[in-house]
Amino acid sequence: MITELAHSAIAEPVFDHLLTGEEFFDLGDIGPCEFVDGTIVAMTSTGAAHGKIEVRLARLLDEHVEKFMRPRFKSYGCFTESSV
Repeated sequence: MITELAHSAIAEPVFDHLLTGEEFFDLGDIGPCEFVDGTIVAMTSTGAAHGKIEVRLARLLDEHVEKFMRPRFKSYGCFTESSV
């Protein structure tokens, strides 16, 4: 089934055929990867710049919800003081 093992920062099994979802699941935890069209695609870990963008995006989304959405949903009873 596995024809070789690619040695890189992330070990990625290389198969001689496209995998089924069940075969991929049976591999267990093989590290950060994606299952795309029957193949395993290794993923690199995110860095500090990516984390900073995530934090900024979360902050902006939260500010938007508080400013524009909360008053609208509050009138429908979606937000109460105990739920926030």
